[in-house]
Amino acid sequence: MAKNDSASKRLAHAIAHVNKQKPVSLGYKMATMVHKGPLPDALQLNESDPVAGPSLAAFKAFGLDNQNILDWRILLHYLAVVRFGNKGPGAPKIWNDQAVYDILLADVAAIKSRRPKATDADICRWLKKGGEVHRAPSHGLPPALISPIRGKALYAKVSAARLRRILQDARNPDRNGDLAKIVIRKVESKKERALAAGESWTGDTERQTTREARAAIIYAVKTCDWTRFNSL
Repeated sequence: MAKNDSASKRLAHAIAHVNKQKPVSLGYKMATMVHKGPLPDALQLNESDPVAGPSLAAFKAFGLDNQNILDWRILLHYLAVVRFGNKGPGAPKIWNDQAVYDILLADVAAIKSRRPKATDADICRWLKKGGEVHRAPSHGLPPALISPIRGKALYAKVSAARLRRILQDARNPDRNGDLAKIVIRKVESKKERALAAGESWTGDTERQTTREARAAIIYAVKTCDWTRFNSL
C-alpha cells in the first residue's frame, strides 16, 4: 500500500508539474514548432475505442495533446518516472534558476574573448577554481543574456565536470528559455518578412527555419560569433 501511495503521489506531482510548466515553456513551444506534423497511424487514438480510453484519460489529466508527437514523448517520460524513476541527488536547486544560465554564458564568453582557444573543460576548471572573470559590456551576447550577478559563489557549489554539463544545458534552447525566446522571435520575424514579400510560408518552412535558427544560436553561444544567426 505504501508503494502504491508513493506512486500516486509521484503521479499527482507529475501532473501538476506538466500542467504548470508546459504552457509557459518556450523550449516546449520551440520544440513543437520543429516536430509538429502528421501523427503516425499507430498512435492515433479513437474516442469510440474502449481500449484507447485510459490513454486518452492520461493525455487529458496531463493537459497534453494526443495529436502532438512531442506530447506523446512527454507523457511517456513522466509515466516512466512515476513507475520506475527514483529521485536522484540531482543538481543543487540554485542551478535550476534561468539567471544562472545567463551568468554562466556571460562568464564563458568573457573568458573566450581573451582566450579563444580555451576549451570548455579549461574554462570550467578555471571558473571552479575561482578565476577572475573580467566582462566586457556585451561579449557578443544579446543584452537579455547579460546579468550583473557574479557567479563565483555559485561555481564553488559544483564540480568542474558538473559545470560543463550545466554549460551544455545553458547553450541548449530546449532548456534555456532565453535562447528559445530569441529563436522564436527570429522565426516569427522571418515569417513576417516572407509573408510581407508575398512569399509562401508553410508548416515545413517554419519547421526548417526553426531548425536552422536553433542550430545557429547554439553555434553562436558556443563560439561567440553571431554572424550566422544574424544572417538568417
